[in-house]
Amino acid sequence: MLPTWTEQLFAIVSVQHPAAGRSTVGLADLAVDELRIPSRDHALFLPEALTAAIRKAGVETRADRLAGTVQDTIVEIGFNPRSWTVLPGDQVAEIRSTRVRAIPFAPHTTITGSVVVPVDLPHTCAAAHQAAFGD
Repeated sequence: MLPTWTEQLFAIVSVQHPAAGRSTVGLADLAVDELRIPSRDHALFLPEALTAAIRKAGVETRADRLAGTVQDTIVEIGFNPRSWTVLPGDQVAEIRSTRVRAIPFAPHTTITGSVVVPVDLPHTCAAAHQAAFGD
């Protein structure tokens, strides 16, 4: 695995959510609400530090309420002002709904994307893969 890019993470909330007007939001501000996560097939792999912070803030996820695709999750959040999800910047840029708002986390939180290459791939080829997908 070759770390290749870094993206900022955002909380996605309904425009009716109490935090919707803020410039940043902390996990503790969202802990009383329902964290909606896409199904395993569509899940965002959160960094361990964020997963630990989510647990520490008292946020619980319910495995029986996986939302499906990222778009399904956004639709559900748009209609439920007490729910939220986490998305990286590239997926935030694709949101077309006027029912949700993306808010940066405080403290600033990122996720690192990696390129997976075979162990025996020559260094120059691995570097080319990393460059092709890098920032």
